[in-house]
Amino acid sequence: MKRLILCLVLGAASATGAGAQEYTWKETRFHRVHLRNGNFVDGQLLRVTDVEILLEMNEGQIAFRRNMVDRVELMKIRTLGEKPKLDPPLIKPGPTTKATPKPTNLEGEPISDKSTKALYSPEPETPEGADLKSRTAQLLNRLRYSTPDQRDGLIEEFTRLPDQPAPYLADLLDTLSPEAASYVGMALIRMKDPDALPALARQLESGKPHVRSQAALIIGTTGNVDYAPRLRRLLADPSQAVRVAVIDALKQLGDYDSLESIIDLIMDSDAEIRVSATRAALELGLKYDSKPRVANGIKRALDGIVDPNRAEEVADLLRALGSTGLQEFSSKVASYLNDVEPDVRAAAASSLTTLAAPSSLDAILERMTVEQSPTVLVQLAAAARALKSQRAIDPLIEMLKSPDSRVQQSALITLRALTRQSFGVDPEGWTGWWEQARPGR
Repeated sequence: MKRLILCLVLGAASATGAGAQEYTWKETRFHRVHLRNGNFVDGQLLRVTDVEILLEMNEGQIAFRRNMVDRVELMKIRTLGEKPKLDPPLIKPGPTTKATPKPTNLEGEPISDKSTKALYSPEPETPEGADLKSRTAQLLNRLRYSTPDQRDGLIEEFTRLPDQPAPYLADLLDTLSPEAASYVGMALIRMKDPDALPALARQLESGKPHVRSQAALIIGTTGNVDYAPRLRRLLADPSQAVRVAVIDALKQLGDYDSLESIIDLIMDSDAEIRVSATRAALELGLKYDSKPRVANGIKRALDGIVDPNRAEEVADLLRALGSTGLQEFSSKVASYLNDVEPDVRAAAASSLTTLAAPSSLDAILERMTVEQSPTVLVQLAAAARALKSQRAIDPLIEMLKSPDSRVQQSALITLRALTRQSFGVDPEGWTGWWEQARPGR
């Protein structure tokens, strides 16, 4: 399993006061979860286990399976006008990770130091009278041989092209390679020019999935809900990448009319689609006070799965149901604590931790006494900790006898939280104390 790499990123802006120059530092911290499909999600990291990563977002909590996550970064944004920098990772890359990858062009070809210097020696300035097409062609050629640290500057140069470049660049997307189109797309997002929308709408009909994806993502940043109906048609696109992009675009537009269609995608067989649809449905549900509608859609999806080979989907849906925060669905979640698949039981316990419904305590305690999977036991201990009930002390002391150190430590953490006592992982010490402290002994 890939290790998570936590990084600190410093970002920048400057402030000056009247008279003498003064600097005011403002700091914002959040976690960025990078998914293996290239997307990322920002929020506050709540919990990391062998099975999942739980993130707190404005619209609620969302869980990701570990095998869907590439890495997690701690983002630290400070205002002072300095370019963002990446500090050394707090957790060093594993032996299979390339510590210092060599620069490559957009085709993945290595660029030598000598050729890099030649390519990036200052070019003569383009005459002011040069037309938009020739200057765009020059930038695209430079982009082809650029290294990652130079591409942000080139993106900015696209935004400064003459003669209202956004419509032209939008029309150009269909002629570009996937990676070049993504950088031109970033420029269009920065420009936020509504005049590009007609061309972007045409690109939604492109025969190339990467073009449809880029067009959808850019439209999503414009805030123009008039284009939502055209995007909704692509929720059934044959390309998974396009469907993910469209879901994200509709979420950014805040299109309420898309909510039911997005809820239907929560039961999709593709994991990336399920995660994207869940995230979008939760955000739209929160925005329009429709969380029960979202939760009922997730429940319908769970009820519709009878194939035991779809355990992965069930686990995703259980985490999604927990992310709604609606305790009235805790009994539905608790019923999966007895599933034959450990991953499903772990997801149910994780969801119950998030819901923290007192009515689920009996089911959690009962499962703690018979569960054999270390991963599930760790999640059950967390659920018991969320409910803050001393009724969990006896099964937690029994968990200290487990040969698995993860189970011992999770039980110890919960015991300390419930009792304010500390006897290490020695079950005898805890038993002796509990016999004296037990209420009504």
